[in-house]
Amino acid sequence: MQLSANFTLDEMTKSQTATRLSINNQPAKEEIENMRQLCVHILQPVRSFFAKPIIISSGYRSPELE
Repeated sequence: MQLSANFTLDEMTKSQTATRLSINNQPAKEEIENMRQLCVHILQPVRSFFAKPIIISSGYRSPELE
């Protein structure tokens, strides 16, 4: 799912720890909307301004993963 022009839900929720430990790291609809707002209003403008990729290391961590 595309959250903005250059950010996807997959990259915001990717976690090697969650994969290794089989932890569900999928956000609820409200959390997805919050991430979309973050991407549209903060991350995408920063990326567009600098014209360089932004690497997301931890965009979302479920309570179980935390």
